[in-house]
Amino acid sequence: MTIVYDLSEAVPAALLGMFALWAAASKRHWFVRTGVVGAAILVVLLIPAYEVVVQFSIECLLIIAGLAWWRRRRNPATNRPAKWLKPWQLRLSLETLLLAVVLIAVPTAVITKAHGFANFDWYDLILCGIITGGTALACVWIVFGRSPLWVRIFAIPIFALVIAVAQTGLFWIGAIFRHWWYVVKSDPLADYIKLALRQFWPDVKGWIWSTGIGIAIVTVWLVLMRRAEWLDPFDDLSSHPAIGEAENRRGVVLTRSAACMWFGIIALFPLFILVSLLQRTPIPTVQLPQPNGFDDFVAAGKMIGPTAAKKLRAFDLLSPQALVTEVAGVLPALQLVQDGLKKDCWNPHGYKPFEWQDWAALGYITDAYCGQAALARQNGDEQVLLEEDLAYLRLSIAVGRGLPADGIINDVFYRYEPDVANSLWDLSAHLSLVRIREIVVELSELDSRREPWEVLAERERIFEENATWQRHLNWLLRKWSGQDRSAMSRQQYLRRVTQLRVLILKLAARAYEKEKGHPPAVPADLIPDYLPSIPGDPFDGGQLKYCVIGNSYTLYSVGRNGIDDGGSDGGTTVIEPYLTRQGDLTESQMFPARTPE
Repeated sequence: MTIVYDLSEAVPAALLGMFALWAAASKRHWFVRTGVVGAAILVVLLIPAYEVVVQFSIECLLIIAGLAWWRRRRNPATNRPAKWLKPWQLRLSLETLLLAVVLIAVPTAVITKAHGFANFDWYDLILCGIITGGTALACVWIVFGRSPLWVRIFAIPIFALVIAVAQTGLFWIGAIFRHWWYVVKSDPLADYIKLALRQFWPDVKGWIWSTGIGIAIVTVWLVLMRRAEWLDPFDDLSSHPAIGEAENRRGVVLTRSAACMWFGIIALFPLFILVSLLQRTPIPTVQLPQPNGFDDFVAAGKMIGPTAAKKLRAFDLLSPQALVTEVAGVLPALQLVQDGLKKDCWNPHGYKPFEWQDWAALGYITDAYCGQAALARQNGDEQVLLEEDLAYLRLSIAVGRGLPADGIINDVFYRYEPDVANSLWDLSAHLSLVRIREIVVELSELDSRREPWEVLAERERIFEENATWQRHLNWLLRKWSGQDRSAMSRQQYLRRVTQLRVLILKLAARAYEKEKGHPPAVPADLIPDYLPSIPGDPFDGGQLKYCVIGNSYTLYSVGRNGIDDGGSDGGTTVIEPYLTRQGDLTESQMFPARTPE
């Protein structure tokens, strides 16, 4: 539900705009107004959301300056209040100094602490501050403007559209410059500009809703504050006694009550977000094994380096002799990987972002394995290809131990597991009975090393809660809107687990058929000579399904719906999204490229 995202963008911004307008236009003592602004900043710092503090300060300064300029333009010299008759001059009073401390000194202190802001982050923050401040001033015009009422009401959707277009356009301009500055060498700028043009109007539609909600919230509050005689940015009440001296004081009291209730209602959602952001599960202490095989993997990737990895990634462009040379150059690094697999391995990035150097190093290992596999196919050496596939699976499962759910799904090795499983199945047609049994034992051991999905999901929750406040907020919004991407990740993960377990059962059945001359009638025939137990179906907790059809058999899982459909995939295809598939997860879906038996 996108309404959750719209509210999360509109309501907190509207609430901060209400604070800024009250501080700039209220007749309360300057110390009280400055204290309220400081309290609002202090609450935001509890998260701590330094970006919001900077944006709010820019918004306040813009509103204060805008109202001051507006007052002088709106009131001719002859009609100005006495306090405005003196020419304007800079005064360093206690009021000015304290306001400067709140709006300039506090953000400056925040900036020195949040030194990680990049140049383009400043562009976004300043832009947000200007847009939110300008939107608040537009709401002031809607309520206090001198144009006819129908004109001001008609201007509300126009304001929403103009602000949405301006915000989207300026943000995309910043994104294009950011892309040009950082990644234009690897990704053409023209393609990114085309993406911006395609995405422009969908983004505008999204911003229209959030901007419209924000304008409506602030406008209603300003109307109530004006009727309650609590907000008078242009001294209209004092210059119009008929309005300032309300005959029905009961109506004023009711309006003030309504203004307080409206403010309280609007504050509920931001307060709920604040409390949710402050609730973090402490990161558990993880004792890494010493020595840790993961360190060997990273060291091996750095030994390979980006130059050799790039060549091996494009192995089809290399001549046969060049491929031999490049693979020979990475063999010491791949040997270090084998040494690491003999040690206990635990990924240290379970509760912290993956360091780019480590991520890139692991990717280089993937490229090296791809080049080695290409050389084995070039030489027709199925034994080397088999060992390479098994080593890749060992490495994929070893690197994934300790990662959160999202880290597993985006792991560079995890993505190629289906290809490796298909390759192992193809190669098994030419293996001896003894070798197939050895592979079944090794794959069963690898499967037992995978962590359950529940452990990965819990680690992901703790990771998101202790990440940056923006990432934590995005995680909460996905959860509240029913768009939690862990549902998709769970389907992908369980599919990988299912594919490996189906492969284990298929290999055991193939070994049985090689020895007996016919496939097993029931899975129990494989126990205990070929399998210690029937692999479980991760989707329902039962056993994988085995169906004999004539002289052949088929294997399947109940799939995401948890219902045994007798091996029918419901007409779904391999490329359909995981969350829309119905029917069983069949052998033909998991092994679409397998060789005929």
